[in-house]
Amino acid sequence: MALGHEIVGEADGLAAAVALAETLQPELIVVDGRLPGGGIEAIEPLQHAATGARIAVIAALGELELVRAARARGARAALRRPLLATQVAAVLEELAAPEA
Repeated sequence: MALGHEIVGEADGLAAAVALAETLQPELIVVDGRLPGGGIEAIEPLQHAATGARIAVIAALGELELVRAARARGARAALRRPLLATQVAAVLEELAAPEA
C-alpha cells in the first residue's frame, strides 16, 4: 500500500532519533513508545530538534497510560499494535493535513 510519504530516517535509540530529526527536519515522526533510551521521553527532544514536526507514538493495545503520557508530552496521535496498513495510512494522513 503506497501511502504517499517517504521514510527519510530510522533510529534505534533516543540519541540517534534526535540527531536524525535535527539533520533531516521531518514533517512527521513516528516513535515507538518503547524506543530504547525512552520512547515517550523522546517526544519533547524530537519536537525541539525538528520544529513543527507532528509526532505519533506506537503502543500496544493495553498501553493506555503510555498513550496518555505521550499525548501529554505533545504526541498528536497514537498507533496501536498490531499495526494495520489502514490504521497507519489514516494516522499519517491526519498528521499531514494542514491545521485548521
